[in-house]
Amino acid sequence: MYTQTTLIMAQDGQTHFVRAKTNNSNDIVIDDLFIQASKGLQGAANIQIKYHQKYGFPELIKVDWDANTFDDECFFEVVDFAAFDTNQS
Repeated sequence: MYTQTTLIMAQDGQTHFVRAKTNNSNDIVIDDLFIQASKGLQGAANIQIKYHQKYGFPELIKVDWDANTFDDECFFEVVDFAAFDTNQS
């Protein structure tokens, strides 16, 4: 199983990669989660999506692309999400 952890900060619509535990060019940001959810809704045999209650982004996506194919599933999860108020003095 492939696993990747990335710490990302988004401020004023700009995404800043703060730290990645891999040097992988496949870093995923919130916008990418919406894209993956949309692809799964359109073409997967089975999909589960859980949206963040306050901010509405997909915080959990489980996709099984083909019910008859072994090990074709993908899984995305946002953990330890925190929103920061950048307007505080």
